[in-house]
Amino acid sequence: AAAEYARAIGVEKRWPVVWMGRARARLQAADAPGAAADCGEALALQPEFTDAYALRSKARFLQGDLVGAEEDVSAALRRDPALATAWAMRGAIRVLQRDGPGTIADCSEALRLDPGDARSYMHRGMAQLQRAALFEAAQDSSKALTGDPSLLDAWLTRAAAQLHMGFGQNVLSDCGMALKL
Repeated sequence: AAAEYARAIGVEKRWPVVWMGRARARLQAADAPGAAADCGEALALQPEFTDAYALRSKARFLQGDLVGAEEDVSAALRRDPALATAWAMRGAIRVLQRDGPGTIADCSEALRLDPGDARSYMHRGMAQLQRAALFEAAQDSSKALTGDPSLLDAWLTRAAAQLHMGFGQNVLSDCGMALKL
């Protein structure tokens, strides 16, 4: 797919949507640097292109550039504060930055917009665990696992919260599930 978009770019370089198509194809092919570069080309042509900021944020996140990822996702949210996936992405970034209050706020907004987002429950649960809100961590992790039982970090977060609350049997069960993944 990326090759088809490259041909289209060769014909018409002034269409941001063509650059974004190739960026998506590159990201799907695990070429995060190429995807980020294509999003940059789209933004050079159309600086208010919300989707380009959001997608470049994901590409930068995958490259380990948390600062750049947060800058881009925040730019996307300034342009479209109803973008649930952007709130979720910023929550994921902030949990890695150990910004508990920021993670909780962003994931809560993502969940307000999309109540079924299992990853936002997982990230909010991880932030709750970081601040020793054990019941809330276990509760959010359980909601994440209801939505997606393949989320390893949700199993581990719930196990850690239950360990600190003294529920040893549940810890063994959750760790057993995590080992099966």
